Amino acid sequence: MRSKKERNRMRTKMFVLLGLLFVLSVSTYVSAQTVVVIVNAGNRITDLSNADLKTMFKAEKADWSDGKKVFLTGLEGPVAEKFAKMALGLSAKKMNKMWLTKVFQGVIESPQVLANGAAVKQHVANMPGGIGFIDATEVDASVKILTIDGKKYDGAGYLLK
Repeated sequence: MRSKKERNRMRTKMFVLLGLLFVLSVSTYVSAQTVVVIVNAGNRITDLSNADLKTMFKAEKADWSDGKKVFLTGLEGPVAEKFAKMALGLSAKKMNKMWLTKVFQGVIESPQVLANGAAVKQHVANMPGGIGFIDATEVDASVKILTIDGKKYDGAGYLLK
């Protein structure tokens, strides 16, 4: 029979191991996420080049090709980190800071940075000219997924996989 001290040590080790397994599973999930760029369903655009995607999300372009205003919609959390890193080569914090600078310079309207994919999807769906990014698993018919450089999100070579 084990002493109380040994049982407590075993319990502590088990909790540490379970915590480590949880962290590893979450980080694996985050890295496995595919991020998609979404637009309002009425937008005529179906594809953006990687260069246009960067220009748009670096707030260097304020209008769509049809003259409608671009309304950027961001997201908090790991999906935003992945998007900012892979699409722009920045952290999400730096992306948001860059947007804020552009707002103060009068270049763009204030982007909405929302807490979850459902809120981003709803905002983009209700905003003509809206563009945002979410996890691919959250997409429905209320928005349109853009291809990037002609590549679909579920195909080989997609930028945000």
